[in-house]
Amino acid sequence: MHPLKTLALAAGLLASAAKGLAQEAPRELILDEFNDPGSWSCAIAPDEGVAVGRAVPRPIGLPLRSASGPEAPPLLYRVRADFFARGTHRLAIVPRLPILVADRCLAISVLVHARRGGERVELIIEDFLGLRHALFMGSLGASSWTRLTAVLPPPGPDDLSGIVQYNAHFDRSRGISILGLSVESAIEEPARGELLSFAELSASVAPGPEEPGIGKPEVGASAPSPAGRRTAEAGTGGPSPAGVVALIERRMAERKTYPRLARERGIEGTVVLAARVDADGGLADARIAESSGSALLDRAAIGLLRSVFPVPNDSRAAFAFEERVVYRLAAP
Repeated sequence: MHPLKTLALAAGLLASAAKGLAQEAPRELILDEFNDPGSWSCAIAPDEGVAVGRAVPRPIGLPLRSASGPEAPPLLYRVRADFFARGTHRLAIVPRLPILVADRCLAISVLVHARRGGERVELIIEDFLGLRHALFMGSLGASSWTRLTAVLPPPGPDDLSGIVQYNAHFDRSRGISILGLSVESAIEEPARGELLSFAELSASVAPGPEEPGIGKPEVGASAPSPAGRRTAEAGTGGPSPAGVVALIERRMAERKTYPRLARERGIEGTVVLAARVDADGGLADARIAESSGSALLDRAAIGLLRSVFPVPNDSRAAFAFEERVVYRLAAP
């Protein structure tokens, strides 16, 4: 073969390999920026101390991975804890609703500042099967911002042990729910005014394995109720946000299935999703505005929403909307 052709072939193979690696590279998702005062709470055993959390202005120069828009308040979540006695104490930092990661999660990170230092932080999650797990994230330094990371180990060979994020025998959705953080402090004497500040929660995710039939109605499944939109926008077409929302609803109705494990357990509910579409038609943000009360249904709903993106956005304008996803079992 001619040397130039050989070089061209090698360059093409390298480009293909690079493209494949790029496709497999983990993606970073910003799950929460701790800038909503009502989204987080803190708690400690009443006989051990008192903890109070509140929103405070965010300092300049934080090593954030996100680039908040101008509408995002420049706040973070700060916790003050007073401990009554020496010993080892646990402080719980809990979101108002579980934070769902509907993709295959590789790691969870949190950016924390501690005044005293030495605290041990654990991540509390619920896996696909509804089992809780505590993952050690690391220890905090004194008077410094620390990004702690918990790496999620793969499940066991039977896909039913360890941290399970997906199981084809039960369901077609995947993911975990973040239930909160546990901070362990070893106090040598009664202490007042211990401060912890939380600025960013993020996840490293990779695309899950493609499964045949995802997004298609299951044989023998009861017909789920169609998704209903709860938004002030109206209309069904044209270069406007309303037309884009109508397209999103059609795609969701086509791909919607009832989570098999939820159906077997007789679980019903309604999930209200809050989403933001960027100017290019990508999903800029998605969260649970109102939970159904079931992690299975919440995870399925947000996974369904994410599965329909990207969409053509002829309006070329970013906008937010809410979507109701209703899961009802047919009467026997």
